[in-house]
Amino acid sequence: MKYLTKLLVALFEISLLLFTGIRAFGQEWSAEQKEVWKMEIAWWNSWKEGDMKRHMGLLHKNFIAWPKWESKAIGKAEM
Repeated sequence: MKYLTKLLVALFEISLLLFTGIRAFGQEWSAEQKEVWKMEIAWWNSWKEGDMKRHMGLLHKNFIAWPKWESKAIGKAEM
């Protein structure tokens, strides 16, 4: 009986977590979230299509990165 009770409590907790997660996932995105996602899609598509001019154009003018093959951080102009 103890085992069954523990099992039922565990199943209830799991179902509660799943239900809460599904509800949170279904919420509508804000305008800012939609804009960020739109930029992420554009970033990925330019990379996938090999359009490096467009890809680099999506970077902020003050963008700084530290690629693993460089000994220091570099700016957009150096890329």
